[in-house]
Amino acid sequence: MTVRDVLEKLGYKVQASNNFWRMSALYRKSNSLSLSVDKETGWFNDFVTNQNGPLSYLVALTLNIGRNEGEKYLKDLNANFDVNWTVNQDEEDKVENEKKFDQNFLSDLLPSYAFYKNRGISEETLKLFRSGVKTYGKLNNRFVFPVFDDHGNLIGVSGRELFQKSERPKWKTIGEKLTFVFPAQITGEYIEKSSTCILVESIGDGLALYEAGVRNFLVLFGTKVSKAVILYLIRSNVKKVIVATNNDFESEKNAGKIAANKIRETLLKFFDSSAIEIRLPIKNDFGDMMKEEILEWAGQNPVKSA
Repeated sequence: MTVRDVLEKLGYKVQASNNFWRMSALYRKSNSLSLSVDKETGWFNDFVTNQNGPLSYLVALTLNIGRNEGEKYLKDLNANFDVNWTVNQDEEDKVENEKKFDQNFLSDLLPSYAFYKNRGISEETLKLFRSGVKTYGKLNNRFVFPVFDDHGNLIGVSGRELFQKSERPKWKTIGEKLTFVFPAQITGEYIEKSSTCILVESIGDGLALYEAGVRNFLVLFGTKVSKAVILYLIRSNVKKVIVATNNDFESEKNAGKIAANKIRETLLKFFDSSAIEIRLPIKNDFGDMMKEEILEWAGQNPVKSA
């Protein structure tokens, strides 16, 4: 009896992914393909709970029986897989080297909102994001947005250059970007209510969406989707992920569309293909679009991936 035979006998609906079978975990509430099982050895990894181990352990979890019963179940099926119970049962996925900042870092942000108000973002929204201008240090003359973890700890900051003719990079981000799930503390409730999450490149894109009333989004801080964001999507049980990177339609190679397809490929390791859409902005990015255009975009048909 093969690994697949055992999984299907347990009730799993498996999908092939290179050397692994991918499926939703039956022993907990899950709509995503967050459970991975090696086709040859039966060793499994649960990307949400961080549990892993031999196939007999997965049997025990699924049938809610003891480890000895799990081993016996496989022996009765003549499925002789490794039964070494060296298992990591840590229930929380913890990102290493997560940098935390002193909350006082935000206390001297200048409440000067003209830069974004001139771009159609309300003062109410900017205050909600606890943003402001830094007037000294590495983020001097930048409009700064704080990044918090799910416990309310300040783990990063990202600052937008205020002067258009500056030779400095437009954005400067401090902190471990791979740990950022921004701004989940603000948009998480909308993601959960809609069961849909829009992934955008920058904070500016997110602000434009939020101001238009489209609030179920996360910011990638670039063109790659991190493990932290993927885990958040899985834990939120989203049924739809919309990839909305920039639309560089005027360039010979649409870098935004290329990036969107790469993000889609990454997400396919964890979600069914029907759960992922690529829906690029109708202009270069959402910051270039009027509110009416954003609302039109929100109701339009998805762009097919290349």
